Amino acid sequence: MMSFNANSRTCAFLLAIAFLSGCGGNSVVVDSGLPPDKKANELTTDEADQLCDATVETANTELAAVDACKLPGYTGALLAYASGASDEDIQAACQESYDDCEESGAGDIEFQSCNTTTMAQESCEMTVAQYEACTADQIQLLVDGYGEIPSCGSITAARIEADQEATEGEEPQETSAACQEAEAACPDGF
Repeated sequence: MMSFNANSRTCAFLLAIAFLSGCGGNSVVVDSGLPPDKKANELTTDEADQLCDATVETANTELAAVDACKLPGYTGALLAYASGASDEDIQAACQESYDDCEESGAGDIEFQSCNTTTMAQESCEMTVAQYEACTADQIQLLVDGYGEIPSCGSITAARIEADQEATEGEEPQETSAACQEAEAACPDGF
């Protein structure tokens, strides 16, 4: 799969949120301007960098609008809930964790680069279009996931229990069709 280097404070958020998200419509578009049918293993270094830059720019643009501090806020609420706290205390714990995140800047998500070295492998027959479609799906997954996290003021013990019941026994979200196709064309990863 593709690799991004983001600041370490956001890595845990991004991994966790990928598992929290539901299915949503995909409005994210990654467009490098490269020929869509060009294979990854045929890209020049400059073209691979162009593809990477387009992906990073799209991710940063899309994720700039999310409220990433909702995740540590919700985590604070879950910890309070687990200790048997009242709804008021659950919301206060959420708000405290949220505020700590805001004050520390931990909610600022910014991708800095991506790894294009595996795309240069001879075994990687993935096209630019396949890469762009898969990375767009992954970015959309993150955006949707953050959108699913409730605000601190709406979190109650009943809401947490309902969320747990709704996801109990649920299988993790499958890789999108676009990413399955890209992975099949680039079996050693990208």
